[in-house]
Amino acid sequence: LSCLECGDVVPCGPDADLVRMVFTSPRSGEEGAKSAKQECLLLRAYREDPECHTFVVCSRSVRCDSRPLAPGFSRGELLPTGYIITESSGSNGASSDITFVGQFNHALFNLLQPHVQHSVQKFREVLESSAASELGTAGGYAAA
Repeated sequence: LSCLECGDVVPCGPDADLVRMVFTSPRSGEEGAKSAKQECLLLRAYREDPECHTFVVCSRSVRCDSRPLAPGFSRGELLPTGYIITESSGSNGASSDITFVGQFNHALFNLLQPHVQHSVQKFREVLESSAASELGTAGGYAAA
């Protein structure tokens, strides 16, 4: 499953939005077959609690009758997921802990676990390389 595009962001109040996403996945059992395109409408909500130094982002796919399915696509669904971002203990705001929360059954979790671990590692590498280039330090961490 790969995300081909993400856009058409429509605000839904001060701390939520509706996003159109297009995914592709290979058709199973058909060697050389074209990938199936799925369109998802994702409702994202986010909230910050400055007193607790916490930021929460959550999302799930929704049905929206005013946004009909595009021709050549099937409707996809993403289960509820989210992130809880908190200030790392003792970091004085210099770093954050990110917790991923998702709704999965056991079989789906076992299938996705290696891919999620790889994606999280890549995400961390991107963040650390961005921090390194902004701070001029190796690996995003200042030398002790």
